[in-house]
Amino acid sequence: MFLKRVDMKNFKSFREVSVPLEPGFTGITGPNGSGKSNISDAILFVLGTKSSKQIRAGRLGDLIHNGGKDGKAAKECRVSLIFDNTDRTMPLDTDEVKLTRRVKKSPSDPTNTYSYYYVNGESSSLTEFEELLSHARISADGYNIVQQGDVTQIVTMSNVERRKLLDETAGITRFDKEIDEAEARRGDVEDNLDRTRLILREVNQTLKTLAREKERAAEYRDLQENLQGLKTKLAKKRVLALEQELKNVHESIASYEEEGDQLRAKRAKVDERVQALTARMDELDEEMAELGGDEARERQEQLQELREQASTARQMRNHFKDEVQGVEIDLQETQALHKQAEQALTEVQEEREEVANALSTWRKEAQRIDEELEATKAKISEGSDRSHELQRELAQLKQSFEKAQDERHEARMQVQGLDEQLDRATGELAEVEEKLETAQYETKDLRWAAKEAKKEHERLKGEKDEKNQELFQVKKQEADLTGQLQELEPEVRKLQNQYSQAKAELNAHENATGFSRAVDAVITARDKGELRGICGTIAELGTPQKGMETALEVAAGGSMQAIVVEDDEVAAQAIDYLKKRKVGRVTFLPLNKLNAGRPRGKALMAERDDDAVGFAVDLIDFDEKYKAAFQYVFRSTLVVKDLTAARRLMGGVRMVTTDGDLVAAGGAMTGGSRRKRGASFGVKRREEIERLAKKLQAKVHEQEMVAEQLRETRDKVRQVQEAIRSIESELVKQETTRKESQRRAQEAEERIERLKTQRDELSERVEELEAKRQDAAQ
Repeated sequence: MFLKRVDMKNFKSFREVSVPLEPGFTGITGPNGSGKSNISDAILFVLGTKSSKQIRAGRLGDLIHNGGKDGKAAKECRVSLIFDNTDRTMPLDTDEVKLTRRVKKSPSDPTNTYSYYYVNGESSSLTEFEELLSHARISADGYNIVQQGDVTQIVTMSNVERRKLLDETAGITRFDKEIDEAEARRGDVEDNLDRTRLILREVNQTLKTLAREKERAAEYRDLQENLQGLKTKLAKKRVLALEQELKNVHESIASYEEEGDQLRAKRAKVDERVQALTARMDELDEEMAELGGDEARERQEQLQELREQASTARQMRNHFKDEVQGVEIDLQETQALHKQAEQALTEVQEEREEVANALSTWRKEAQRIDEELEATKAKISEGSDRSHELQRELAQLKQSFEKAQDERHEARMQVQGLDEQLDRATGELAEVEEKLETAQYETKDLRWAAKEAKKEHERLKGEKDEKNQELFQVKKQEADLTGQLQELEPEVRKLQNQYSQAKAELNAHENATGFSRAVDAVITARDKGELRGICGTIAELGTPQKGMETALEVAAGGSMQAIVVEDDEVAAQAIDYLKKRKVGRVTFLPLNKLNAGRPRGKALMAERDDDAVGFAVDLIDFDEKYKAAFQYVFRSTLVVKDLTAARRLMGGVRMVTTDGDLVAAGGAMTGGSRRKRGASFGVKRREEIERLAKKLQAKVHEQEMVAEQLRETRDKVRQVQEAIRSIESELVKQETTRKESQRRAQEAEERIERLKTQRDELSERVEELEAKRQDAAQ
């Protein structure tokens, strides 16, 4: 991947410019002030630099073309970087990737600006830019872009600062920062998980409580609906009864009024009779005055008798008049009772009974009065002899009437007492029935709870049997794995002894391996399987072309013993391995982090010379997956035929002759006779060593796999045992719950029987009181 073109529009001093950067491009030249630095600023602008000072601008609005002296200032600027992506370095399925950034002035406030990002013409964000560029290891704030003053700053900085710079360049600082941030986030996440688990437990408990409350609320709602229906029916019955009673009272009032009219008519007749008797006495007086003598005396005596009879009749009339007035007063009282009945419907029952009793009494008394009135009329016609007897009978009638009134009052009081007893008995009966219904519901719930506890007990018992079977199988597997591990241990020890013995014999035979003690320790750990991800040394992994061995060994120098590893994690583990054993230092080349770069322009020009053999990296054979490691070791080192050619081409290019003379890029020359020291290409383990190493690695790997399976199996054994203990505890709990529910259900059933007996007794009592009340009312 490389940058193919830079397109700019209204960026700084450029109106609209496109700068192609094709292969072989070396630089951009021009006089001072022509805008060369603006091109690098444009690249940094798109890459998203964090500091506006790096692109030489106070704020983003300064990047927009101001129009010059005579032109019109632009309102926005746009820069696009077109990358070649045929190798798919960026994770986009296109051969070209176009990254565009646009800055636009705010219409309301020209000092404010807005930034817009586009990927292949589609709207995007700075975060997506950074993710795409991170795959290509490009950063606006990194050191892949060297600006003015950077070289001087690097040269003059201290060792610690230079080490920090190298860490930042290699990306180590970023990973350290990410590790710290990840650790901090992990701590926060663990705290959140603990709080979440606590909240979850509380929520589960609340849900269980709410579920129980929901069931009780549903039962309560059903009971309330039933109760409301019963109350409605009862109220309807009471209204109908009160309406019937009110109708009866109206009928009683009409009857009283009719009887009052009859009594008034009777009293009028008595008045007429009295007037007739008075007129007859007057006639007798006149006759007596005319006759005189004995006949007059007789007449006078008759007149006296008639007067006595008239007086008696008047007394009787006054008495009946008083009786009629009493009836009218009773009628008025009845009407007042009628009004009270209309005002208080709850007392209609009692008032109806009182009116009924009074009406019955008054009917009897009215009948008696009618009879006595007729008898009195007859007695008046018979003479004064019966007047005294009538008076006595009238006095007896008054006494009988008063006695009847007293009996009526006593009966009324007795009815009231019976009503009170009936109300108390009815209330007690309703309370007992409510308790009985509650006890029945409680018994049903307890029986259901006992049944559910029994089901849960049976389920847990089955689960325990399954866990016991699983425990048996897991323990059997544990025993098998333990046996396999015990069989592997002597085989591994045997292979280790064979490998150590063969390696010692090879070292004694060849005197030395050519590697340092630290390198040899890492390679040995790799062969034994103690370290994984170790590919090998540069000397092991490369095979020089014929005649190039000396030149390539000199070109590689100390990097011959550099160890290639799969990634930086493996390198970190190997370094920790060396530190713990204190056997020395080793240079590791992680394939996922290496960035060797490409040959510079002078090296490319020197490589075209007739005396140049080629770049060192091209003169050695190796597996393609190790290409980054070999490019890092040899870099731009050029192999030439002899020292004369090297002297002619020296200056900015590192060269090595075929016989081992070295010319540094800075001009230093190293040469002379060469004594064989250190590692050389082709130093490998013998076939027997390699075969034993592979076999040992396979056995060690198998041993580790079996050990891991054994650990997992033992963990599973512990988990199953804990599950069984938990199930046993739950079994005891469920059994206790079942027994307690059964005991409480039995007590509730006994209470139900007692309540039923009490209910029957109260029902009989209510019926007895109702019968007594009816008798008293009659």
